[in-house]
Amino acid sequence: MKKLSCAFIVSLLALCLAGTAFAAAPGQKIKSFDLLVDYSMSMGWKYKKTGNQRIALAQELLTKINALIPGEDYTAGMHLFAPKLAPREFGAYGRADMQQAIDALAANYVRDRSVLSAGTGLDGLGSQYADLPRDGAVVLFTDGAYGQGRNSINETRVFYQTQPGMCLHIVSFANEPEEKAIVDGMAAVNPCTVYVEAADLLASDEAVQDFVDRVWGAPVAPQKEYQKVVMSANDVHFAFDSAQIHESQMKVADTILADLQQDDDLKVRIDGYTCNVGAPAYNVGLSQRRADAVKSYMVSKGIASSRIITQGHGEVEPIADNSTLVGRKMNRRVEFTFFK
Repeated sequence: MKKLSCAFIVSLLALCLAGTAFAAAPGQKIKSFDLLVDYSMSMGWKYKKTGNQRIALAQELLTKINALIPGEDYTAGMHLFAPKLAPREFGAYGRADMQQAIDALAANYVRDRSVLSAGTGLDGLGSQYADLPRDGAVVLFTDGAYGQGRNSINETRVFYQTQPGMCLHIVSFANEPEEKAIVDGMAAVNPCTVYVEAADLLASDEAVQDFVDRVWGAPVAPQKEYQKVVMSANDVHFAFDSAQIHESQMKVADTILADLQQDDDLKVRIDGYTCNVGAPAYNVGLSQRRADAVKSYMVSKGIASSRIITQGHGEVEPIADNSTLVGRKMNRRVEFTFFK
């Protein structure tokens, strides 16, 4: 970091290429997923809450969810059970080819088959799930109906015992109390489960977005961190062991306020630092109090608290020699970084 003179200096340091934002990255929670769809006879029956065929409604929700999955950096597949089919084997996720598999769901559905449990579907894919990158998710679309096959709640327990780092999420099309009891029991096995009623997702696009955010992770908006403003230590220094802002410091803070007042989209990060006198852990707390003190001053002048981030770093990253009185004074500082 550039050493500053004792006069008031403002250094504008470009942190990235002019006009270039940091690359957008999703707040990705998982590295892999499987869309596991109940394809048994009962999914051809009507969903009482809407009057439509359950498999067609599952197809509708899968289309909405696929469109909202953040990014494409996943290993993913789509599998059916009762009968066991793989419209899309596991591989690199692509939104378009996943949609092709979804589009064929209702068209290829045949009602003339038995009712097999969701537990049977989970059990049948265990060996394939073992090879998926962690953390991973299985998103199950089911009505919970049980005619024959493995006990769904027991197989959910086996799933968690044999597939560490995987989580089962459930979209329920249950009609009857006994169906709902099975799906509720599956969801209760592990608190990681995101469990939703299909009717809620069908009624609200916001609910679909919330479901995707909770399973895959909400997208993080790109931030452009375009300049750093470092004030001279003589103008933004704190007395020894103090977080009290003095009048001279307010003048410096006012220059930051002016920029924030001129651009409502502009935000600022305030980083606090100390000299090396005192215990490191104590100094982290002291530097945080210094940054928070400046933030409080700015908020008192009308800047929204949400536009200011603070972080205390303690005695790390000194800009001057801590063996001298002047050097320690310069290290007791705050720094400001604007971003959008």
